[in-house]
Amino acid sequence: RVSGQERQPLRIPNAGKRKNRQIRGRSLARKALRACYYWPTMQQDAKDHVKKCDKCQRHGDMHLALPQELKSLSSPWPFAWWGMDILGPFTTGLHQNIFLIVGVDYFTKWVKAEPLSDITSLRILRFFKRDILCRFGIPQDVVTDNGTQFTDKGFQEFLAAIGTKQHFTSVKHPKLTGRPKPRIE
Repeated sequence: RVSGQERQPLRIPNAGKRKNRQIRGRSLARKALRACYYWPTMQQDAKDHVKKCDKCQRHGDMHLALPQELKSLSSPWPFAWWGMDILGPFTTGLHQNIFLIVGVDYFTKWVKAEPLSDITSLRILRFFKRDILCRFGIPQDVVTDNGTQFTDKGFQEFLAAIGTKQHFTSVKHPKLTGRPKPRIE
């Protein structure tokens, strides 16, 4: 055991940064271990250090993605643009429902959701026809993720037949469908 007077700050070169990103507690402890340092509480000490480190807190969760031009998605009028997403699986509910299909209008932020026991393209199409199309009219555009239910040939042919354009979110950023996840969680 090292007394308080004998302790010296541990200096590890470039410990504060990892590929232009601040280091986390576990990584800091591993880096110290690779530099031949060890003490029984090193992982907890590293986590505590990172929690107190201002730079680590400000920049610790920055993504490494290259900058991209932002695309603004604004609906020209109510119910012209819809975002659709599937949430779940959740714990089994009434009628064995474990999923939730959600549609959100970009202009009004109106949310329409329905619990589902399975997420086939036919169920998604039925929700779209009954709860969006019949109630609010033919939308100009629909934004979805790349789920098989939304990339299904039948769903895409139906949208094309009614003149609705389908837009897909980035595979790396599925939360960009617009509104469903932040409104539900």
